[in-house]
Amino acid sequence: MQKASGPYRVVEGIHAWGERWRRMLMHLHRKTSVSTAWVWLAEARILLDRLANMV
Repeated sequence: MQKASGPYRVVEGIHAWGERWRRMLMHLHRKTSVSTAWVWLAEARILLDRLANMV
């Protein structure tokens, strides 16, 4: 099966990211500091995954 390319791939990537990080997307009524912390955690995990794949 071929990988998708172009705008379709971007949309699929956004949906996949949302599914993986749905905990961060829930509870919109929380404080912004909590939301900010979840964003930092998500970014840290993405960075660590990329670093692990480089090795």
